Amino acid sequence: PNLCLYLLLSGNIKCDLKLSNKEKAYTEGLNKLMPMPYETKADIKRLLSVSSEEITRDFLSLKNASDTPLNEVLENKEPYLIGHLKITGNDLIERGIKGEKIGEILSRLQQKVIEDPTFNTKAKLLNEIM
Repeated sequence: PNLCLYLLLSGNIKCDLKLSNKEKAYTEGLNKLMPMPYETKADIKRLLSVSSEEITRDFLSLKNASDTPLNEVLENKEPYLIGHLKITGNDLIERGIKGEKIGEILSRLQQKVIEDPTFNTKAKLLNEIM
């Protein structure tokens, strides 16, 4: 049903639907994924990093992309979120890093770990920032 709602709203059809916050978030989530690639495992992890599993599944269905590594990524609990990193902002603060720089570094490390999950060790991540 949500996918149908998205298809209706993404076309040239004009309608005056009153959407719930959940429906608005769903359509916004799908729209955010539309320009993103979805061919590689890293691509799938990037989709998951900006959207929910449900929206990512619907996006892949909409793109007729049935043969993707999505299930493998989820079953293997591969890291794709900043929260999955083996370091936190506190580790960076302890090393004298402050303010917006913390988020920038964590985002950069997140992308590195998305590309190579074996990089997600505390030692490797901390070595990367020093």
